[in-house]
Amino acid sequence: MHIKQDYVSDQFHQMYFEISREEMDDIFAEVYDENADLVNSREEFIIEAVKEKIELEIIDDEIEELDVYIIGPKMIKYLTKVEKGKSLMGIAQFCILPDNIDLELPTYIPSKFLDTTIETEDLEKTIEQILLKRGYFQVVPSDEVTNEAVVTYDLLYKKDDFLINTIKDQTFDMTSENFDIDREKFIHKQVNDIVPIDEDEIKVEAKITKIETKLAMPLTDEIVEKLPFLRVATVEGFKKKIKDTLEFGKLLDIIVYYITEFIIQNKQLVFDHYVTDFYQRFARNLDIADDKVEYTSGIQRMLIIEYLSSIIDMKKGNDQIKYIDKVEDEQRLAHLLEGEETYFAESFFNRRVQELSILNYCLEEKIIDIKI
Repeated sequence: MHIKQDYVSDQFHQMYFEISREEMDDIFAEVYDENADLVNSREEFIIEAVKEKIELEIIDDEIEELDVYIIGPKMIKYLTKVEKGKSLMGIAQFCILPDNIDLELPTYIPSKFLDTTIETEDLEKTIEQILLKRGYFQVVPSDEVTNEAVVTYDLLYKKDDFLINTIKDQTFDMTSENFDIDREKFIHKQVNDIVPIDEDEIKVEAKITKIETKLAMPLTDEIVEKLPFLRVATVEGFKKKIKDTLEFGKLLDIIVYYITEFIIQNKQLVFDHYVTDFYQRFARNLDIADDKVEYTSGIQRMLIIEYLSSIIDMKKGNDQIKYIDKVEDEQRLAHLLEGEETYFAESFFNRRVQELSILNYCLEEKIIDIKI
């Protein structure tokens, strides 16, 4: 593969690349070898697998060899069609750490800002959510629909106010991940209430026939032993572990917010228009960021965290990051609360590790005085 670097600014970088026809043929062959189930798949699935290999293996390897320090995600644009038997041209774009950058941190964060107390009510609510998610509950009749309800209803199909079809005994769990149902339409409804589902030419309504509510079982040592949360086997130990995990996560959030706000307020870091434009395009590609102000603020803080953790890593070298086990506990707790597909994906875990390097630095430099 041939590459050409474009030093756009001290904060933004581009890498043009060209993959020869022979290399593309090899990539397609490797994709087929590694994914036998794709042999008879539709072309778009094969192309996506090829793109994934190009972006996550080949281009990533090339970027690691560049004389710049990449920050944040990268964006790949293909200038020619991805196909077998043809060469491929494209461009990789990403933000970089400016040369000789340094960020001034506060000399001390007062302890009054580091209150990580988790209220008993919040702890009990977290445990209740775990029990409900893991199936440790009883179902009892209820007068109205709540966020923990299981709703049984008949689907009514009407045209010009005439009933043309009925599908009976449909069930909807208000705690499930069902994006076809608008939960808000059901909240506080009662038996025999009619809930509008679709207002098209054929009107669809739900007539509620039964409402039940999930009540979490009392937590016992037997239940704790069955939950996949390591190193605890008693109710007391489980509650303490959950509380400690929540408090550590809260501490990380407080410190990172305090420091990023300090840097923002002191205008130590101003992102150029290349970086701003990059993240606006990145948001459009992901179809996110309805609130542009909130999104921009979040990106600004994310980049400050990336810049700061990179600077700390370069100063400290390969020092082992302390308290990684506590972030792993956060990951386990997220799994208990959300299941396999959680917000605590690899990217979020990596961000937590970056925040850990900031926490460790603050402890070593006595910017915070707190026992962990």
